[in-house]
Amino acid sequence: MNTSGPARTPSVQFIDTDVPSFRDYVAVVRRQYQIVLLAVLVGLLVAMAFLAAGGTTYISKTSVLVNQIPGDVAAGGGQGAVNMDTQTALADGTGVTEGAAERLGVDLAVVKSSATATASADTANVLIVEYSSPAADAASKGSLVVAEQYLALRSEIGQDNLDAAQEGLKAEQAALESELESLTDTLATSADRTEITRAEIRSNQVSDRLAAVQAELLQTSSVVQPGRVISGPSDPASAGIKDKLLIVLVGAFAGLFIGLFAAFVRDRLDGRVRALDDLQALGLPEVGIVQALPIPEVVARELADDALQDYQRVGVTMLRLLELAGARTCLVVEPSESRTEHLSGTFAAALAVVLAQSDRSTAVVAGDLREDVLGNVFTLPVRALGVRDYCMGAADLEQVVHQPKNLPGVSVVPAGAATKATSRTLRSEEYGKLLQELSSDSDYVLIDSPPMDGAADALILAGLVDAVLYVLTPQSEVDSFHESHRQVDQLGTMNLGFVLVESTSRRSAKRRPMVIPQ
Repeated sequence: MNTSGPARTPSVQFIDTDVPSFRDYVAVVRRQYQIVLLAVLVGLLVAMAFLAAGGTTYISKTSVLVNQIPGDVAAGGGQGAVNMDTQTALADGTGVTEGAAERLGVDLAVVKSSATATASADTANVLIVEYSSPAADAASKGSLVVAEQYLALRSEIGQDNLDAAQEGLKAEQAALESELESLTDTLATSADRTEITRAEIRSNQVSDRLAAVQAELLQTSSVVQPGRVISGPSDPASAGIKDKLLIVLVGAFAGLFIGLFAAFVRDRLDGRVRALDDLQALGLPEVGIVQALPIPEVVARELADDALQDYQRVGVTMLRLLELAGARTCLVVEPSESRTEHLSGTFAAALAVVLAQSDRSTAVVAGDLREDVLGNVFTLPVRALGVRDYCMGAADLEQVVHQPKNLPGVSVVPAGAATKATSRTLRSEEYGKLLQELSSDSDYVLIDSPPMDGAADALILAGLVDAVLYVLTPQSEVDSFHESHRQVDQLGTMNLGFVLVESTSRRSAKRRPMVIPQ
């Protein structure tokens, strides 16, 4: 029974050396796989919608041979090699796209998004202009117009450079002719021999330069040849299946990335039990990790199974904790209502079998009177007498205590055949008397409790026992566990620890044994 004084916690510690690993990340994805699949599906739908909205896209190409013009700087200083990076930027620039947009009768933004220029990788000084459009004719016309606008702008630039160069040569010619005329006058009028000599030398230099400038003016063409279209526009071709497949794959991978991110965020914010660290922060010992078993008979028949050995280890640990604390009655409770099934009945039954095998007679009593969980677990006769009947005075102790077949040392008191049962039943003197009588006949009494957040009955029962053992699953809420722990502390009942019931796939392989004080 519950003793007075502050709550006690056995000095049992569990050392967990697990660190996040690839298996942990895979487990997160498995838990949140629905989010990942939904995100991938949305990505695929967006990609398909994009393809459907865009329709068929046609692409036409026009190839332009680029000649050098006045003012060009040859690539690498080589003669006749045009800097194609500069020409690509020029073709993609506003000067070309504005003129093309005006000729095509479309917005400037349409031309900028549809036209691209690249240097040919096979032929020097060749620029390839591509134009994409939902209409084949528009793609063909756009490719040619952009190429022509590029050549027109390049011709304009070349002509401006040519005119500037010719104006410079003409200005230099006029200056040289004026200087030569002045030198001729000096030679005709000067009597100073030194001055005459200097004038003759300078006159020869000016005459040579003047002849070179006049020759350059004669050789310079007055017409600029910026280049010409050498092929195209090509027949418009629609985007191939590879392009469409690429869009679909991009949508799928984008959805996968977003889905994984959302899965890890949701898992991080999930209040359910994900790791032992969430539970050990309270300082409670971990009594063990086991797999859920359907009925105690299985425990009795298959003791050699690894999963069943977990129950044996938990039973031995719990027995040691109960002995250290001097506790004989223990409430087996889930902190929160399970999203799958009520496990404490199954676990309390299995634990009673293991304790009985350690030569400790154990009685399992129904604390959850909403349904006959223990009767189903131990396969007792339908409407077997139990707690309800005893507390109503309809049956005595011998009638409500059942001995399951092939399970020596185990006694079961189910919920009972009577249908009327309330919280008053658990508060009644009869229920307390039932626990006292069972304690006098058995070494230990385990009470199968309803979930602590599902009914006030659990707190009533926690005040009647010496210790509380929590049964957790990966679906249990950590916050609910914290609150239950706090409420039991306030009652002055000892928090014995917790047992985590999970599947094999979630179990850790890197775990040190529990340290049990001697």
